[in-house]
Amino acid sequence: MGIVHKVYTLLGGKEGSFLQTKWSNYCIGKDLKRKQKLLRQYGIEALQAFKEICRESSVGYWLEFGTLLGAVRHKSFIPHDFDLDVGILEDSYTEDFEKKLIAKGFVKDHSFDVVKVPTGERKPSEYAFHYKGLAFDIFLGIREGDTRTVYCYEVEKGDIVSSTRSYTFSTKEPLSTVTINGVELGAPADPVKTLSMYYGEDFMIPNPNWTGKNGGNKCATYYTPNEITGILIRPKTDVL
Repeated sequence: MGIVHKVYTLLGGKEGSFLQTKWSNYCIGKDLKRKQKLLRQYGIEALQAFKEICRESSVGYWLEFGTLLGAVRHKSFIPHDFDLDVGILEDSYTEDFEKKLIAKGFVKDHSFDVVKVPTGERKPSEYAFHYKGLAFDIFLGIREGDTRTVYCYEVEKGDIVSSTRSYTFSTKEPLSTVTINGVELGAPADPVKTLSMYYGEDFMIPNPNWTGKNGGNKCATYYTPNEITGILIRPKTDVL
């Protein structure tokens, strides 16, 4: 990419220009295809590795978001998906659990803390890993009585969280199972109800353009930045 980027710069590829936009779209498309290939290549392997860690640690887990949708709608991965989403309860994510993830080949990338702005209360809500280059997100179900709440964030340039939304579920019912490519995996107690909350009652109809912003989800709770927000945390690196 070095030579190509130099040529791009010499041709006047500055921020906001027509050439920059074309080049950016090309790079985004190429990167998306690379990520989709990794999902097909290592998706089942990563899920089985995570399932084994949860079994060894006596941790209940479930598939989340697009990974759960793929399991229910396609019995596989969504054709246009490019990462994996799973969930566990917040108190299940311990230092020992993280060490087991790393020992199995998961590489920690970043995390999110959810913050109740008026009080300053802050706790981990999501951990993002890579497995052989494949993005693997672990959402923490934050307990409050007999419910668990999952938080999602929209992140803009500069790692700024522009909006936050959450979904709340009962913890009274036992987890269930679904299958991806014939492999049995953990799922929420009611996968259909969960997916209806995330994507609407027509979730079985493919919509590759769906996003958290345009989904029109009436089941999500949305927060202003002065109510609840998220803080993206990247690991510190030594710069010489």
